[in-house]
Amino acid sequence: MKFVEEEGKTVEEAIEKAMEKLGIEPAQARIEIIDEGSTGGILGIGRKPARVRVSAMDKASASEVRELVQKLLLLMTFDSKVAVNEKEGVFTADISIGELDGLLIGREGRTLEALQHITNRIAGRMYPGVRVNVDVGGYKARHNQLLRRRAKETAERVRRFGKEVTMDPLQSRERRIVHLALQNDPDVRTYTVGDGPVRNVVVAPREKSKEDRPSEPA
Repeated sequence: MKFVEEEGKTVEEAIEKAMEKLGIEPAQARIEIIDEGSTGGILGIGRKPARVRVSAMDKASASEVRELVQKLLLLMTFDSKVAVNEKEGVFTADISIGELDGLLIGREGRTLEALQHITNRIAGRMYPGVRVNVDVGGYKARHNQLLRRRAKETAERVRRFGKEVTMDPLQSRERRIVHLALQNDPDVRTYTVGDGPVRNVVVAPREKSKEDRPSEPA
């Protein structure tokens, strides 16, 4: 594990300098304070700099994420194929177990969501800051596309009738997809109602500003 020792007027300054040398973010840093330093007496006589040792924790690789997911699936007695790719620091693990894909996805994708949660908890302990999106047979991609289409269709109903529409209950990740799908729509707005992990998104007419309203005939 690569590390550097650095000094500074304060512990914080020493840490910043060490992380800059290593080229890492706080989430990737393991910090050991060697000496907190001291301000000294009058005129700073006897002042001691703070000294720290900062280590760069290993970053996850696609092969390591694949191995982690495969081990979890073996514990669940699934013999699987796992393809992993990385984009902008986020890993996507697409799992294939043939005819048993539906079993791993679960009702409304809940088993898949649980697997993703466990995967990220374990991966986060091994590689702080890592994010893993787990999919099965492209289910999430298809489901996300369906959610966006439903959001657009709901927005069209709101435009047509001028009344808000409450969508079916959704998980947090699903609600975010709906909000993002309609965030730039000039005619509607979205908000969430309900309690707990499963809530409803309401699509409502967006209030027009005076500048946007058609002028009355003279």
